Parts: sequence; C-alpha cells; structure tokens
Amino acid sequence: MKWSAIYVLILMVIILGSCEENEPIQPPARPVYLWLADWSQDTIYQIEASTGNVLKSFPSPSSEPQGLAWDGDYFWNVDSATHQAYKIDPSDGSVITSFPLLRRSPQGLAYDGTDLWLADDDTDRIYKIDPKTGSESYFYNSPGTWPTGLAWDGENLWCADAAASKIFKLSQIGGGVIYSFNSPGMVPMDLAWDGYYLWCVDINDDKIYKLDPSDGTVIKSIPTPSGGPTGLTVQR
Repeated sequence: MKWSAIYVLILMVIILGSCEENEPIQPPARPVYLWLADWSQDTIYQIEASTGNVLKSFPSPSSEPQGLAWDGDYFWNVDSATHQAYKIDPSDGSVITSFPLLRRSPQGLAYDGTDLWLADDDTDRIYKIDPKTGSESYFYNSPGTWPTGLAWDGENLWCADAAASKIFKLSQIGGGVIYSFNSPGMVPMDLAWDGYYLWCVDINDDKIYKLDPSDGTVIKSIPTPSGGPTGLTVQR
C-alpha cells in the first residue's frame, strides 16, 4: 500500500507539472516607462505608459530631435539639424557624449545590446553604428522609401515606414522582410520594444500605440503631450 500511494503521488506531480508548463506565459506586471522626443517643442519627455502621465521633461540637445534608443542605463537621441548622436543622462537630460553621424537625414534609432542602428531617410538605408566611435560597419536597404522608426526585439529589427504607413519585421540576415502590417496611424515616426509588445508613435494623430507584434492589433493608445512626436524608446 505504501508504494502504491507513493506511485500515485509521483504521477500527480508529473501531471500537474505538465499542465503548468503548457500554460501560456503572461508578461509580469511591471511599470513601463516611455521616453518621447518632440521636435516641435525641442523636448524629451518621460511618460508612464499605464496612465500617459508625464513624469519629467527636459530640453532636447538640439532643435530637431528624432529617434531615441535605450542602452540599459542611458538613452540616445539623433538630431537631424546637427546630424549628431547624443548619449543622454535620463536623470537630468545632460549630454554625456556625442559624435557626428555620417548620414544627413537621421530618423529612427535602436540599440541591440552592442551597437546602434540608424534609419536614414536620405539613403533609405539602415546602418549599424559603433556607439563608441560612430563608425558604420554594416547596412540594410530599407523596406520602404521613408524609414522613420526602429526597434530591436532581442533577435530582429523592426522598421516603421511613413511613406507606406507600414511596420516591418526584418531578418537579421540581410534585412529581408519577415512580415509586415499596417501601422495604426498614417505617419508612424518611431518604434519601441518593451520585451513583450511593440510601441509606435504617430505624428499625424499625436498618439502612442501599444501593439500586438504578431499582427499589429492595437492594445491601447495614449495621447502625446505635444504635437510633434518624432522619437520613442522604452526604459528597460
């Protein structure tokens, strides 16, 4: 009887463990903080994603802030007036370092854990950039004619194109399109990845959208604090 009881107990543990493994993994409840660049106000905002409340703001390094990227401790901003990339302290907006870009129309920006990726509207290309030197080591051809936003999801780049009003998931090898879907607004300007969801800011309707990355379904939207949003990233 004793061994029969032990056998039944072991079998129950195996069955319950199997059920738990097959349950879908839900994103943990945690605050998501967005950083938003606005070129009409020359301002960068920190926004609480759950409420849309502005937590802080400070002037952008120059007059035409575009794409933003978070590197784990600081964020980067590219500016189309100065053609510079700025590394910024999120506590007060002070510039830690900067370097000149080799491209004349910088737009979207992403960070892959080692390098920056820059979308350039003039050449319709996406460039891999060393954040220590500013040198370019690689590029993809953009899937559209007005690449405006970039995000890195840990494995692949995402690109928003304002001319096509589409969002593209790109392959690591060659930058080919894995799949795409329509952007929620007509003029998507930048993208961000929070670990589970894709975020998109649109300058036509001045909204930030939280998207299901599998098909682009809008989960929620929040209004931007001002009328010229151009850059977006998630503080992770």
